[in-house]
Amino acid sequence: MLFCSFQINKELAIFCNGEKPESIVLMGIETHVCVENTAVDLRQYGYEVHTVADCCSSRTQEDRLLALEVCSMIICSFYFN
Repeated sequence: MLFCSFQINKELAIFCNGEKPESIVLMGIETHVCVENTAVDLRQYGYEVHTVADCCSSRTQEDRLLALEVCSMIICSFYFN
């Protein structure tokens, strides 16, 4: 199973007029699965990743906080309200 919502370069370029963006802003549900895996993949492909923490959720607060901690370890920027 694939839990990353990021389709490498081709599909992303469609939204960016054929240019590779320098950074990506993430938000979503199941932070401990989809958001975290997407952030890891984006960092591996050299993107600067920003996560809007207030717009991320999980079934439990513990899962959400653990995922945000993992994302911070791979150098994601966070934005809180």
